[in-house]
Amino acid sequence: MRGKLLSGVLTVVLALSAAAAAAGQQPAQGAAQQPKYSPAEYQDYTAAQSEKNAQQRATLLEAFVAKWPQSELLPYVYQLMVTTYAELRNFPKVMDSADRLLALGEKIDPWSRAQAIFQRCIAYQSAVKPGEVENAKKAIAAAETGAALVPQLQKPEQATPEQWEAAKKQLLTVFHHTAGFASMQMKDWTQAVKHFKEALVSTPNDALTYYRMGVSAVSEPALAQDGFWALARSIALKMQNEGQVRTYLRNQILRYEQPTCDKFIDLQLNELLALAGTAAERPATFSIPSRDQLNKVLEGATIDTIIADLKAGGDKAKLLGIAVCGAEFPELGGKVFEAAGESDPVTLKVFTAGKVEDIEASTEPNVEVKVEGQPAAAKLKKDDQIVYSGTIDGYTPEPFMLHLSKGKVKEDFLPKEEEKAPAKKAPPKKTPNRRPPAKSGR
Repeated sequence: MRGKLLSGVLTVVLALSAAAAAAGQQPAQGAAQQPKYSPAEYQDYTAAQSEKNAQQRATLLEAFVAKWPQSELLPYVYQLMVTTYAELRNFPKVMDSADRLLALGEKIDPWSRAQAIFQRCIAYQSAVKPGEVENAKKAIAAAETGAALVPQLQKPEQATPEQWEAAKKQLLTVFHHTAGFASMQMKDWTQAVKHFKEALVSTPNDALTYYRMGVSAVSEPALAQDGFWALARSIALKMQNEGQVRTYLRNQILRYEQPTCDKFIDLQLNELLALAGTAAERPATFSIPSRDQLNKVLEGATIDTIIADLKAGGDKAKLLGIAVCGAEFPELGGKVFEAAGESDPVTLKVFTAGKVEDIEASTEPNVEVKVEGQPAAAKLKKDDQIVYSGTIDGYTPEPFMLHLSKGKVKEDFLPKEEEKAPAKKAPPKKTPNRRPPAKSGR
């Protein structure tokens, strides 16, 4: 994912380099300028600066710091160390060199500090290890300092106003994103979300920032709704490995909602993804219900109130449908309108209500139940009254039909098998009389 973050920062690097050159960040020379360092110091510095081999240059710079620990040239040496170690991809050394430079405070101009912080942020994200709290704290402090510096930076003469605005946005993105990423390592989810939101102000369509903000937010129950939306938004923006992100999002919804059946999860997920593909902000009317919300919906519910509320439709019906899916009803009364299927399962269409008089007065079914392991249920006839059990696994809004599975009809209400009359025994066969052979006469 680091490559995704780095892919858009080239213009920042170019702008910083141009600015550094324009600002004349070189040690002062000449009698009129009265340098505060010796010719020997300057000779060692220029020897390191002119070295083309990055590894040898790094060795010369480290030797300079050891030999001249109080030199006035240290700001230039540390700047060169930052870029040299970045070239060598020695990220811990990049961060260490940047910290040394930043420790000099106001002695360093805003451009040089911003450039060092920029390189430090990239290095941190490249070398971060889980659990390194102190490194995370330093990364956050540096990144926040960098974000505060951006308004102080002057536009390089070589840059157009449009290029300059784009460069500042990219800088702010890197600084805020790094602060958010470091906050994630500390498991400070609230701060992570805050920084990622600030990063999105500069780059509102960055999939990686949405993804990391989503991962942070779903880790904090109070921020879960923002987390679901951010993850869905990252998928809509074609996040790398979006199939894996989709699976992760689905699992997070399951964990938060804890439904008794997951039949509605994919419907919710698809609705969420469709909405996130058309808007950056989550509509106030859309949310994923928590387990506590589902439990409250079920308080005091009966089969009559469930059917009535589901038939009414709207947001309440959607929430109730999720809440009752998987609910078991051990004993329901109903009138049969249709029995279909001669093998397992048998599908019954039944009118069900809590009152016998309502059942008797019914004219059409409102429940479809699949009866398992009771083939005799296929012989039930229209208007037969039964008592049965089942588990809700969904409903059809129009025409309304509540769907139950794992149904069982109480044995007393199943048609009895007709007793077969005993088969008649065939009369015994008579053994034919056998006469002795006739005697032959002579």
